[in-house]
Amino acid sequence: MAKAKDCKSFIRGFESHRRLSHSRVFWTARFLKKVGRARCQRPATWGLSYQRQPNTVVLIYGSHIVPTPFGSERSDPILLMRAEDNQPKEKTLQKLRQRLIHLGPSHQTVRWLTFGLDKKVEEDKLCTPGDFSRDYANDFWLWTCDAQRLRDAETMGRKSGFVCYRAPAKMMQLAASQIVTMQPTGQYSDYHYLAESDSRWPDGEVQIFSDFRQRCSAAKEARRDVLEQQPCFANPADLYTAVASRRDRILSLRRRQTAKRFGKRAQSV
Repeated sequence: MAKAKDCKSFIRGFESHRRLSHSRVFWTARFLKKVGRARCQRPATWGLSYQRQPNTVVLIYGSHIVPTPFGSERSDPILLMRAEDNQPKEKTLQKLRQRLIHLGPSHQTVRWLTFGLDKKVEEDKLCTPGDFSRDYANDFWLWTCDAQRLRDAETMGRKSGFVCYRAPAKMMQLAASQIVTMQPTGQYSDYHYLAESDSRWPDGEVQIFSDFRQRCSAAKEARRDVLEQQPCFANPADLYTAVASRRDRILSLRRRQTAKRFGKRAQSV
């Protein structure tokens, strides 16, 4: 288990095919196959909300982090924390960041259980939008005076080289039940805001793509091409604009080639 207090060990039991990246303070989750369910955040946020060991955090880093699908920028490690636990000090996070290069591969895995999540999702499907007698029947706390306090306690941002998501257990459970139903359509993405309240803009979001791998590949190629032509950019925004433009052209070309190839196969059949 990962103790935010002493940083002796960490939960690193994610399957090797799960990859994450982020843009600014946004998460971006992708799935090896075209599965429109955020299976990585699903066990992480739901399971962490029920964790009985105090000061436990979930660390996502190393081979589970890839450059962003937008401009192929480097992604920082991600930390998930409960607001009910002690907030790690700046010095503690800095020590953890320094230790990442020495952790090496995981020696064992953990079974991260999500009892009750599937039932919660099925119950939510039965709710009719606008029917307040059934809507959020199991989330009655959303309508209490403490709801705003819980929402305000949910935060996401960069800290000491990490992208940190910290939220009360109830907010983690609510986020998990909504994230797991996300479904991208075609070339479009689906997203869910995090750390959102009436008093401020969302601090971040979970975003999924059905073609995450293709986007990452195109962004990586685009960044390489742009930097070969112009190694230095005075303004990082100019570099991103150039990479994004090149990335879109690469994606468009690849999609046309794929459509043409599959068209020929259909004719031959």
